[in-house]
Amino acid sequence: MNIIPLGDRLLHKSFIKVRMNNQDFLIQQQVISHVDDGIQKINKIHLILENEPIENIDSLTINGVGEIKGRYKKQENILHVLI
Repeated sequence: MNIIPLGDRLLHKSFIKVRMNNQDFLIQQQVISHVDDGIQKINKIHLILENEPIENIDSLTINGVGEIKGRYKKQENILHVLI
């Protein structure tokens, strides 16, 4: 009920729970996930944020999500977390 498939992407209408860098995150908003071979192999998530994340040397802090540890790169207004 929460997931609508869109080819190699999934629209999570209400929430998604993901594990990144051995941390669990519950994101309670619409999210598009990009998958490789089925629903369990997510390689990218797309979030639309109301507020800019706080950029730290080794992490990003996203309001309502938490601190995501790891490296990231920035391209214009898009942040890519490298896991």
